[in-house]
Order: sequence, then structure tokens, then C-alpha cells
Amino acid sequence: MKVKHIGGNRDLEIFNEEFPQHKVVIAGFFAAWCGHCKTFKPEWRKFTDEAEKSPLEAFVATIPEEHMKGAKCDQTNFQGFPTVRIFKDGGFEDYKGKREANALMDHIKTILTAQRGGRKKKRHRKRRRTRKKTRRKRRRERRYKRKTRKRKRRRR
Repeated sequence: MKVKHIGGNRDLEIFNEEFPQHKVVIAGFFAAWCGHCKTFKPEWRKFTDEAEKSPLEAFVATIPEEHMKGAKCDQTNFQGFPTVRIFKDGGFEDYKGKREANALMDHIKTILTAQRGGRKKKRHRKRRRTRKKTRRKRRRERRYKRKTRKRKRRRR
């Protein structure tokens, strides 16, 4: 993965040039005054170090609050700091998992493998739910048939 820490206007220009060229962009938005950002910053650095070494295709950017307005990425529905936003396929997803380097890296790996055509867990769950529904329906149908048979026998 390619990693870019934005510290000045030149870095911001490079980010704006490279943002549309990558399929997946992971952007970390931080504020210098925020206590949560200060505690998450070491884990973010660990994540960026791991990301530089990994062969996955993505672009990781660290964007401070001062340069947010100049960044050409979607900043709608911004809840607060620190925010890790994953831009993919023209949309975005906010990372809501644990604020640890390993958990973040695992999440990114699952996103990138799903993009390559890997299995998605949600599909598997939906299949199971529909199977349960059909089993329930079958059971109800059997019970209904039994009851109607008993009623017919009593009428005779």
C-alpha cells in the first residue's frame, strides 16, 4: 500500500492527484487538540507502517484538521475526530471497529479480498435465514394438514 502523511500544501496536492487514481483509499482524519486522536495516533502509525510493507493495493492518507478543507474527498456526515474513512467504488464507509492497528488491518484485508471476488459473510447468513424460514413454513403446513385431517375424520 502507498502511504502519505499530509503535512503541508504540497502533500495535499499530491493527495488530491492520487486520490482518484486508486480504487481503495483509507483516510485518517485527526485533530491536534483532540484527546482521542492523541491516544489513537500511535496505533495509526503502527497501521501505516504495516500498510507500507503489505502488498495490497490501496492508498493510505493521514489528513490533519487544518488540511481537511483542501482535500478532494467526500467529507459529508462527518461525526468527529478521529475518523477513519474508507473510500471505495465512488462511496465511503466509516470504520467503526476497534481502534487498534491489527483490527484495522484485518478489516482492510477483508474489504480488499471481497473486492477481488472473495466470499462475503452476509450472503451466507441470508441463505441460512431463508432456509430456516422454509423449514418453519414446512412445519406449519404439516401441522395444518394434520389438523384438517383430524377434523375431517371427526365429521364422518
